[in-house]
Amino acid sequence: AFGKLRSGIDDGEYDDQLVRYMEDFQNLATKNAAYAEAFRSWHDMAALANILVDRFGRERATIMLVGVWGDSQTSKILPPIRNPAQSNDSAAEGTLVSNTSSSNPSSSFSIPPIPETMSPSALSPSKVRLEIDHELCRLVSNHARYQSNVTASKAFDAVQTGVSRGSCVHPDILGGLLVALAREGGEPKARQLYMLAQGIIAHTIPRKSQQYHWLAVENSMLIACCHLGHLEEAGMHRARIVEAGMSPSSDAYATMISCSKDTTDEALVARNLFDESRAMGVKPNLFLFNTIISKLSKARKAEMALELFKHMKEMDVTPSSVTYGAIINACCRVGDAESAETLFLEMTSMPSFRPRVPPYNTMMQFHLTTVPSREKVLYYYRCLLAANVPPSSHTYKLLLDTYATLSPIDIPAMERVFAGICADGAVTVQATHWASLIVAYGIHGDNVRKAMETFESISTHPSTLDPNIAIEAVVWEAILSVISKRGTLEDLESMRQRMIQSGAHPTAYVNNVLIEGFARAGEIGKAREIFDSMGDSVTGVAAPNNHPLLLTSSGHVKPATVTSAPTHVVYREPSTYEAMIRAELTAGSKEAAEGVIARMGDRRYPVPVYMRARAILDDPSVSHAAAMTMPYPTTPARGLAMMPTSLQNPLSEAPMP
Repeated sequence: AFGKLRSGIDDGEYDDQLVRYMEDFQNLATKNAAYAEAFRSWHDMAALANILVDRFGRERATIMLVGVWGDSQTSKILPPIRNPAQSNDSAAEGTLVSNTSSSNPSSSFSIPPIPETMSPSALSPSKVRLEIDHELCRLVSNHARYQSNVTASKAFDAVQTGVSRGSCVHPDILGGLLVALAREGGEPKARQLYMLAQGIIAHTIPRKSQQYHWLAVENSMLIACCHLGHLEEAGMHRARIVEAGMSPSSDAYATMISCSKDTTDEALVARNLFDESRAMGVKPNLFLFNTIISKLSKARKAEMALELFKHMKEMDVTPSSVTYGAIINACCRVGDAESAETLFLEMTSMPSFRPRVPPYNTMMQFHLTTVPSREKVLYYYRCLLAANVPPSSHTYKLLLDTYATLSPIDIPAMERVFAGICADGAVTVQATHWASLIVAYGIHGDNVRKAMETFESISTHPSTLDPNIAIEAVVWEAILSVISKRGTLEDLESMRQRMIQSGAHPTAYVNNVLIEGFARAGEIGKAREIFDSMGDSVTGVAAPNNHPLLLTSSGHVKPATVTSAPTHVVYREPSTYEAMIRAELTAGSKEAAEGVIARMGDRRYPVPVYMRARAILDDPSVSHAAAMTMPYPTTPARGLAMMPTSLQNPLSEAPMP
């Protein structure tokens, strides 16, 4: 039964049920000795133990199992512990040592000193010995249960109260709590729990068990630092684990990969971390596979992603809907329609398939932008509805663009979709929806007046909860794009000044539109002025402040690529260099365009990104110079060819919505 449910278990879907199951199991075993004795002969006890360790960590799993089978039997069914003192070569081969072996490395383990960067905590037990309180352990653990009324903050308060009375919880439970607090931005509390856990390990936990508790806490702090955006500090905790002869967990590596987003080549960083985990003998779990495949997908490394997808199947790690969503996205990014459609069918035919919106959105977007087909877009939209998956805000945006940009243009149908967004209580009208309307009216519908009316109506529209809220950059990008292609130079400069006076902070994509607009009007000097006014982030680090905050599939805020303090600097994206190269070619200055590509080369972007820009310079047909000089563009061969860069495909430089 557990085997059939493994995909959902690995996703954490059944954590709450597992906890309740073990609680009921313990109650039955306590009340009826014969019942407990019968289960002591159960041949799948070890399988259950493996699942509990995978989901809750060794220490918490031990607490659950001891309540049913006692210390002796539990020690036999727990999965073997990797010998942290073994070499990397033997680790990679999966050499294991039993936790009951006389060669247990814990006997030679000494707790490393606490990092000097850690401030003393009011919760630190110092030399006072706290006692493990199992009821308190149960209470604090409840914060991780689905829809629990025990929040992370309440659990922290319970820990504080317990310490004041001389009680404490297991360090691995504190580790889980400090990660939860870090996800919520509760950095001070997370640091207090780390210091408390270190004290408990030193003064309460028996010496033979200290090593495993210490590793659990260091893993948790590593993960917490990633969620807090302190990647250098996360690296320090990773180094502490490795220097102690052990390895970060699979979840820790997955989190490091997930949070290493502030680089110009995230795929390289992700692959290096994944390869390191394998060299350290870490067995990849579903979370790690999903994370690395997603990173490779974003970087258009489809072949590498497919290789790992095959590898995870060979390791009997069942792909989840998240995995399929990522691998389908990878195929779509490189234009492999056949593989994408085959994988989509494979995903939907799996007995354990749990429909989620991203794969449907990916297929819709693929047939909107890469292989345009309104019929296909609507087919996958109907599949989404048939699977009882509620459309997301991004789904609606794709529908808006489908009717507005794919021939034949159907503005009334687009307006019906927008009315549906307004009527759908599960989603809100977002800036990207307004941007789609503005571009549809002004460029594809050739109705600048309607585009301006739509722009002016945003603050008073019933869907706008706060009429005083600033118009977002993506909307400014849309209206400026309309004016740059359908208006005059004076109109463009006037709207630009209005944006500046509104206090809106432009993004690289807004400036891309201005660069192209001024170049089209023959004002190469103004285009250069805008380009030169922008900045570059540190070499090898992604440009900040150009994308909104995003959420993970579990609803947690991803670490944002933003500066630590407000700034008026707009940081260039790869598309900014491309826009300036086209502008220089439009002005007939190939030498200046060569200078722009040379500056881009110094940024150490991934080779495919650099070569895409290089192709604009080397192949005049790629530059679209002729199109830039046209006051009114012809109908594009591909629906979104005249749409602003960041609206065409949010996957091009930004993470998936």
